[in-house]
Amino acid sequence: MSAKEVWDALSSKYKEKLQITERQYLINFINYKMLTNIFIEKTWTHLVKLARKIVATQKDISNLFKSERRFQALLQSLSDEYTVIRDVIDA
Repeated sequence: MSAKEVWDALSSKYKEKLQITERQYLINFINYKMLTNIFIEKTWTHLVKLARKIVATQKDISNLFKSERRFQALLQSLSDEYTVIRDVIDA
């Protein structure tokens, strides 16, 4: 078996898993909700890590790595106890 044949076999085997992983990172980023017992800083760090993983796998949506988009995701993820703060920032 040639190196190309090995590469092609491995590529086809893992390509589908990579696409599923990419999709899952994006879903996790968009749907992330902060738990009440977690600090905002930890939530921000989690969203930054997810954004980096997404950008690493999907270069065409690199705007997720920009701070403004991550900040919007953070506001969206805040628990209900931050409703007033979110409303003031959105005003």
